[in-house]
Amino acid sequence: MKSKKMKILLLVNDYYPYKKGEEAKNKIYLASSAPELARHLSSCYKVIVVSRKFKGTKNISHTNKIIVYRLPFLNLPFFRLVTWSFLVFIFITLLKTKYKLIICWDWSTAIPVIFSKIFTHKPFIVSTRGQSQANSHKNSILFPLYWIAEYLTLSLSNMIVHSSRWVKKSFNDIMKLKVKQIVLHHGIDLKKFNPNVNSDLRRKFMINENATILGFFGRLVKGKGLFILLLAFKDLVKKHKNIRLLIVGDGPEKKKIELFLRKNKIENYVFLIGFIKREYIPQYMSICDIIVLPSKSEGFSSVVIESIAMGKVFIGTRVGGAPEVIKNWENGVLINYSVKDLKKAVTILINNKYLMKKIKIRAVETSYEYDWHKIIKKWIKLIENFYKTSKNKN
Repeated sequence: MKSKKMKILLLVNDYYPYKKGEEAKNKIYLASSAPELARHLSSCYKVIVVSRKFKGTKNISHTNKIIVYRLPFLNLPFFRLVTWSFLVFIFITLLKTKYKLIICWDWSTAIPVIFSKIFTHKPFIVSTRGQSQANSHKNSILFPLYWIAEYLTLSLSNMIVHSSRWVKKSFNDIMKLKVKQIVLHHGIDLKKFNPNVNSDLRRKFMINENATILGFFGRLVKGKGLFILLLAFKDLVKKHKNIRLLIVGDGPEKKKIELFLRKNKIENYVFLIGFIKREYIPQYMSICDIIVLPSKSEGFSSVVIESIAMGKVFIGTRVGGAPEVIKNWENGVLINYSVKDLKKAVTILINNKYLMKKIKIRAVETSYEYDWHKIIKKWIKLIENFYKTSKNKN
């Protein structure tokens, strides 16, 4: 069988594109990794994506040789997962789509696959994107529910692909999984994210060329450590008047952020950009000197590799995949989850332009390792070996 004819089914909760603002309205947390993987795999395989349908999306669409099916669901707690899973089960079982294997983008998307496997016998891979929910709810009454759900979906899969070693550890610390597990980081499109991207946004925002711009890119949610950043920035402004903060993203914490800015009288130093389409992110990153992601927990944030590919100094907490990419004070900066550590790191960088320049050069060099062309070769090798092994077993 020629690999170009192989059909792969990719199940993902939320998938591009959406209309501006619908993400925040419907609490859709989009990640770039799934669409990028689908796009690059489509050069070798026939990729069929099944995702959730929201307002502003079509039932069926064709993008870059990829067929995207969006299935409706009841948008209520608990029923989101149940109703969508049921329709996915029908889709992959009764419609008898001629795919060879399934990639589940997160353990929750594997639920309908487990039931459909009784009829289809199709092998499937589960890709874990973030920390184990059971692990993060160890002291919660929800722990047993998460543990059972994660254990069943993962243990019944044919292979698990973790987005980082940290994510893998979060699962294996609380459950003994006998399934084959590997770690495979996200990739980066170096044609879109590179130091040569130009932008006139500094002029648009009337920020002078000598100002140091900090940037935050991501969802405005508690886990991203936004108030660690804001508290640190509030103090930094007092000593460094020529500093600005760019916050790109949307989410439930937006009103609290606006209130914080007004209360501390720093709204003139902070630009709340809100949601922007993904294709414009490189332009906003290009005007930043330092990009900060002070998350309390992460899987493998694309912001890490996007930042270094843009030639920016990345400052992140020692969680998720960041420590697997960043060598402290060499190609980026790693800190503890604290206001004090963040202030100290930014102050050192502002006062040492030579160090900043040195880190930026090493950052760009590191980004070459995460070129999607290199990452996709690993995925293709994984898929080919996985399919051959599964075929022989059957």
